[in-house]
Parts: sequence; structure tokens; C-alpha cells
Amino acid sequence: MDLVKEYSEYKEYIDEFAKTINPHDQLPLRVAGYCLRDYEIHGEILEWLMTYLGKSCPVTFRIYLIQLAIQRTLEKVKDSPVECGFDENRNVYQPLKLVRIVVAVVNEIILDLQDNSKLYEVPLPPTSSLASELTQLKAPPKYSVDAIKNSRRTMEDKHMIIDDFNGYFNTQDTEPTFYYGIFDGHSGSDAASYANSHLNYNIAVHPKYPSDITTAMREAFLVTDIAFLKKAKAENLNSGTTALCAMYRKTEKKLYIGWCGDSQALIARVGNVRQIVKKHSPEDESERLRIEKLGGAVLYWGNSYRVNGALSVSRAIGDMMHKPFLSAEPEIECIDLDGEEDFIVLGCDGLWDNLTEDEVAIAVYKKLRENPDLLQKYKNI
Repeated sequence: MDLVKEYSEYKEYIDEFAKTINPHDQLPLRVAGYCLRDYEIHGEILEWLMTYLGKSCPVTFRIYLIQLAIQRTLEKVKDSPVECGFDENRNVYQPLKLVRIVVAVVNEIILDLQDNSKLYEVPLPPTSSLASELTQLKAPPKYSVDAIKNSRRTMEDKHMIIDDFNGYFNTQDTEPTFYYGIFDGHSGSDAASYANSHLNYNIAVHPKYPSDITTAMREAFLVTDIAFLKKAKAENLNSGTTALCAMYRKTEKKLYIGWCGDSQALIARVGNVRQIVKKHSPEDESERLRIEKLGGAVLYWGNSYRVNGALSVSRAIGDMMHKPFLSAEPEIECIDLDGEEDFIVLGCDGLWDNLTEDEVAIAVYKKLRENPDLLQKYKNI
């Protein structure tokens, strides 16, 4: 058995990554401005590591590195909390100190794996001829991501892609599951950053996951909102975010969509396009009645209907100043897939306000036509 060949994908990544390590970089990653409670560390570390390791890191290898790095970091947090940024007076962790510990831990792990004898203890890549059928089945669908700031001073939107949901969170579920989330922040990026890091985690640790994903997803939205509002009150944060997430269950052929706000998603089947998300707008009569029943008002201002004359969405995570009128209660849909789906598009309102569903789908189909091999791969999504 030629182990050098079987592990060549990992070895190539390790060699390239080692060249980029800068032990003198005091801020290797951007972190959110809020502090962290004990129960928030895991979700934040996961987001940091996925960003730091980059897209070029093979999926199976990335899962191994992240699980090991989280385990070792949590051990350090337990043994030396102050070194990891713990503030005893406020009972919180400073993210700038903690992120340096996390980066140092994963750097050490990767450099240690330059020793081939240790590398060969890592699970084989799915491309390996020796990889199990289950490992190959977990190979993620093809996807593309793009984000544009436009005229905003800073980027307030976030996104998260988890190629092997159960692998990253070490759940007992063996169904190949893939997670995609987009978060359109407003009045700052803190709420979007928080939801980006913690919504997926709250789904994974919910007692109803995976037996009742609809319930797990719905309650994860609410738990995430409550936790951020608590943080917002303590740290004077006023931002909010819409949230849209999708979970694709590969062999079950099911797609779970959960959302609050005005981000939307379409699904294309053999040229037929369908919008699968109904946006939450104060212009909608049911939303207006809900808001007015709670004592709020929907006013027409700045060419759109707004909650209390301020926000043009009627549901969102965060927005402490506009609760309870802005609800974080999501809508959840479970869609049965039949194998004829070409692609799914998730987008913030900036996309749908400027392009129709047909225009979006045509643009994607044109790209796929330029790459006919890719189109066949998309057929498997």
C-alpha cells in the first residue's frame, strides 16, 4: 500500500500551509467585537478555524483538524482560563486573546503532522482508493459563494458553509448532511457574526436533532436570538440580522429551509424555477396585524413599509430596540428532492430586489453551460 500516494492531498496542503504561518502575527483572524460566555466558545472557534484553514483544506482533513483543535483549546481553557482571555470580573472571555490560543493550537497540530508517521493516523481523504464508501458518500456538493459590500462602509453580512455537518459536530447521526447559511446584518455586523457562528451549533446540540430537524431548526433560531439579546443588553449592541439556512440530507433526499427576514432561496429543476422562501415584510398583512397586536406600528417611510418607521423587515435575530415587534420566529420548510434538481440559490434581499428569479436562474445556467461537466455534477445535488 502506497501511503505517500494515498495521503498526497493532505501532504500538499500541510506543506503549503506551513509556508503561511506567521508566529508574530498578533491578529491572524478578524473576530467579533463582543465577549464570549463559556457556552459560546465552541461555536466561535468552529467559525474561526473554518476561516483560518481556508477552502483549500480537504474536507475530511479539515474536520479532523477542527475537532482536535477544539478539544485541545477547551482543555487549555479549563486549565488556564486567564491565559485564554478569561475576565474574572465580568465572567467572559476576550476573543482577541482566545483566538491567538486557537491559532497557535492548530498551527502546532499541522506542523506536527509534517511527520509522516503521525499523518498516517489521520482518516483517509474521500478521494483515496482506500476510503470507505461512507466517507465517499459524505463528499460535499459543488457550490459557489460571492459577497458584495456595495456602498456600505463596512461589510455587515456573513455566510457559513459546513461540508459535513455531523462530522464537524461529532453527532451520532450518519446521514450525510450539508449546511448553508446566509445572514444579512443591519445596524452593524455583530448580530450577523453571532448568528453565523451559533445557529448551526444550536441546531447540532438540540435534543431533537436529527430525529426532528424541523423542531431543532425552529428552536435554534429562537435560542440564538435570546442569547444575542442577552449579550446585546450587557454590551450595548443594537444590531440585527435576517437569517436563512438550508440543510441538505443527501441519501434521504430532503432539503430543510429555515428563515426569518427577507433573504430568499430558489430551486431549479430541469429549467423550471421556484421560489421556496416567502420573505417576512411589514407590508404583508399578517405581519402587519401581528405587529399592531403587540402595540407596534407599520409606517410607510423611505419608499417602503417599516416597523415603527425604522426597519423594512418584520422578522430578524437581534434588534433589541425593536423587540417584540421584530420576531425571530422562523418559518421552516422540508422539501422532498427527486434527483432532477439542477441547483439551489440562497441570496440576501440585495439580489432579489434587483433580479427576478428567472434572471438569477438564467445567469447560473449560462455558467453551467460553459462547464458541461459541472452541470452533470450538479445533477447529484
